[in-house]
Amino acid sequence: MIKNILCINGSSRPDQHNARLIQAMIEQFTFVNMTSYLNLEELPLYRADYCAQRPAVVSSFSSAVSSADAIVICTPEYIHGIPAVLKNALEWLTDSGELYNKPCLLISYTPHAPRGKHAMSSLRQSMIALHAQIITELSLYQNELLITADHTMSGNESIELLTAATELLS
Repeated sequence: MIKNILCINGSSRPDQHNARLIQAMIEQFTFVNMTSYLNLEELPLYRADYCAQRPAVVSSFSSAVSSADAIVICTPEYIHGIPAVLKNALEWLTDSGELYNKPCLLISYTPHAPRGKHAMSSLRQSMIALHAQIITELSLYQNELLITADHTMSGNESIELLTAATELLS
């Protein structure tokens, strides 16, 4: 049974659209216990020779991922892929197995279609390599799912899709 879901903001900007979507989910989807990890830019650049002596911030991130029952990753698309900070964070999980068979919801949240499809493809391939259990993927668009400053969502069809996808994790 899923008890807690960790939501990871794949953006290098912790105050932007993806972070607001995560905060809106946390506040409105009270049927699950969600927490967020918003500051991937705090992780140092991955180097394989650092794995034996992980920096404390990496250990904290790794522990948050490990202790979660499920993961939601919400990402924008940067130059037809996932942001470097998200790729870097996933690389820190390469050798330690925190995502092995862990249920995951992958979300791209971009300004409008068809943006996000390359990021989703890139994220999917990384998650497959990490042996995550991808429950579903969801492409959402800021022109269809609006989030106000107080984290209220509007856009009925997108909210229904997001709710259903989140319920698959619980």
